[in-house]
Amino acid sequence: MRLLSAISGKHGNLPAPMSRTDQILAAFADAVLPHQAEAPQVSPETVVAFVDSFTQHMPRLFRLLFPVGLWLLEFCRLRSFSSRSRNHRITFLQKFSNSRIRIFRDLFKALKAICMMAYYSDARVQAALGYQHQPFLTEVKAARLKRYADEL
Repeated sequence: MRLLSAISGKHGNLPAPMSRTDQILAAFADAVLPHQAEAPQVSPETVVAFVDSFTQHMPRLFRLLFPVGLWLLEFCRLRSFSSRSRNHRITFLQKFSNSRIRIFRDLFKALKAICMMAYYSDARVQAALGYQHQPFLTEVKAARLKRYADEL
């Protein structure tokens, strides 16, 4: 049933099937996102949706190389990254982040930064932290108007 709906493009109530790169990113997000009881939980699928929208605004070269980096992470070892258990992925990423090879460290930092941006942009996380962006934006707008009033 799911295969037929995926072929026809009509998913109904079923979620759209994830691409392989989205599966790799979801596995990475599951390993790096906070999982403490007091921390709000953000699903890896939410992170994937955020990253999909974020990558559209990346420079063309980064947008093209982003999937290459995910594939590098996936097949860096003999066994694929996304097929490992969560604990094995966490251990692997700790080693990956301290690798002697700079591209591995840089890839880890970039992917983690994007995942953390997705996590902290979630409304539940912002509410748990007590962050209210609207008063801050109003204050910044007022300060800019005051600073640049003579140029307007």
